[in-house]
Amino acid sequence: MAAILRAVATHNSTGARLVDVETATGLSKSTVHRLLSSLAAQGLVEQGDEGSAFFLSFDLLQLGAAAANRYGVVDVARPHLERLAERVGDTVILSIAAGTDCVVIDRAEGDFPVQINTPWLGERRPLGIGAGSLAILAAMPDEAIDETLRANREGYARFPNVDQATVRGLIPAARDNGYVFNDGVFIPGMCTLGCAAVASNGKPLAALSITAIRERMEEPRRAQLIRWLQEEAASLAEHLQPLYAAKLRRSSKVAGVRL
Repeated sequence: MAAILRAVATHNSTGARLVDVETATGLSKSTVHRLLSSLAAQGLVEQGDEGSAFFLSFDLLQLGAAAANRYGVVDVARPHLERLAERVGDTVILSIAAGTDCVVIDRAEGDFPVQINTPWLGERRPLGIGAGSLAILAAMPDEAIDETLRANREGYARFPNVDQATVRGLIPAARDNGYVFNDGVFIPGMCTLGCAAVASNGKPLAALSITAIRERMEEPRRAQLIRWLQEEAASLAEHLQPLYAAKLRRSSKVAGVRL
């Protein structure tokens, strides 16, 4: 079931056909049809108006929100998103790492009248795709980066003009600058700034990103956006670190490990 949902999520913007899910999962057509029918009956996927393609249902938003906020991450981060969105006037995204992927777990809209297409809540992409996602990847140890790049080789191929070498080549600048500036690399005309919220031990906890049209990312405004973004990411890290420490203590207690 999980593989089916992930396959549908990959094609959720246009809808996943049976053949798309078959290709992604390696399951037979009859098995895919049966599992999709079961998921539809449970309200987790739905078919489009023409009845051919499948989409994730809105019920998954509720499930995803509950999962994302299990340790209160969204509650803690929400004021940071709202404050930054009010300052910049554009869309602000909160992302976290999930294995070798990055997932959008919250977003806040600014008041600028021109809002462009941005990642939807719950969208999952390979780490390195997108400014916030790349900021998280760049903050990881070299060995973890190598493993992530290898694991995402096929995932990167879904994005035009992107491969392992492309993503790896963007990491040094992200580390040197302390932020990521994505000028239409993935979507022409769309610019994104991303910054990781990093714990005192160097572990990336989450990322904040700002998405806007190119005209709103030109200097000198970009420099101001970067300052605001870095300030908010640093503040967010301070507030998230106790949550992750508590999570680690709970996990260790369950595993019988004393800290």
